[in-house]
Amino acid sequence: MQVGDIAKYRVTGTVGKVLEVRERDGVEWALLDTYSLWYVTSFLDPASADEYKRTSYKERTRTVV
Repeated sequence: MQVGDIAKYRVTGTVGKVLEVRERDGVEWALLDTYSLWYVTSFLDPASADEYKRTSYKERTRTVV
């Protein structure tokens, strides 16, 4: 994975753009813009631009009644 790639986390299906890549203790991590979370790159697959939709924080939150 490289900065700017679009990736899908295979565990949850989360799709995002890679903002940063780091290695720590021999494990490579990528920061995805979708939720600003770090993901182990071995669990990321390349995704298409069609699968990627940048969402705002407001769109990601829901009120449960």
